[in-house]
Amino acid sequence: MMAHVAVSKNLIDDSRGAASILPYLNTQFSTAYAIFEDEQFLVGNGVGGPQGILRDATTGGPYTFSYGSITTQNSLGATSITADAIRNLPYALASQYRMAGCAWFMSRGSVRVMKTLKAGDGTYLWSGRSDTPQLQQGQPPALEGYPIRESEVLAAPTTASGSAYTASVYPILFVAKGSYLIVDKAGGMDVQRYDDSTTAKANSIVLVMRRRVGGQVILPWGISAMKISA
Repeated sequence: MMAHVAVSKNLIDDSRGAASILPYLNTQFSTAYAIFEDEQFLVGNGVGGPQGILRDATTGGPYTFSYGSITTQNSLGATSITADAIRNLPYALASQYRMAGCAWFMSRGSVRVMKTLKAGDGTYLWSGRSDTPQLQQGQPPALEGYPIRESEVLAAPTTASGSAYTASVYPILFVAKGSYLIVDKAGGMDVQRYDDSTTAKANSIVLVMRRRVGGQVILPWGISAMKISA
């Protein structure tokens, strides 16, 4: 991964100490590559970079490997998610993988949908009849006892306040610890400053960020994916 930004020397001169522009830009580089990594680990195509769990962010399902396949669980609704499908998803994995530690991955829109699922009497399924005190506890969100990791990469409902999804997307992943391998170059992110005759004539410098990282599913039987399908 590479990124670059040109910075005027006047701006560097005028920003000093706590207001220095250079540490700020390093922080922005870090934020940018973290977002990009998140995307690649989930939907990367594996060409010159990580191979994600899913082929793409829309209807590209899980990769099939010569050594195994990721389990797909239908949502039991043509354009919606049901409580039964949520409870079924963890049990697509063998016990030893669930016991090793697992987490849900979904978009904030899917988290909202989970929190607003109701029983026939109007009770929220997320928290039951003690909904108010549970909201006040400030506990991290969890489903079936497993933590939720939010990612804007995964499919979300078609509207910001609705619960309907596009058919055949994969909005939720349930992943056991150790199922996805990430390899990272020692030293992490490298930011180099370039100041030559070309930049000098433009009264600027160029900062170039470089980072090498890869990833791939190594235990496909430790991952299950929900598909929006009846």
